[in-house]
Amino acid sequence: RGQAKRITICTSIIIVWQALALGMMNLSSKNNALIPLMYILWLVPTAFYVYLLVTHGDKKRLVSRLKRWFKKQIKTRAYN
Repeated sequence: RGQAKRITICTSIIIVWQALALGMMNLSSKNNALIPLMYILWLVPTAFYVYLLVTHGDKKRLVSRLKRWFKKQIKTRAYN
């Protein structure tokens, strides 16, 4: 019920992204100046998914966990 459109769009995006990755690998094997673009092609979706996880998750719980982690890091580094 309404999922076919989402699945089709997601599958299409993944197919295009894989084609871009293969094309970039092929181009960068011939031209070394294009190698950084391979890494950018990998970082863009990673940054997007991290953004989705941070903004659409439970913000209060995430923020409190990060605060506790930072406080723990500061305390352990102060004694070392």
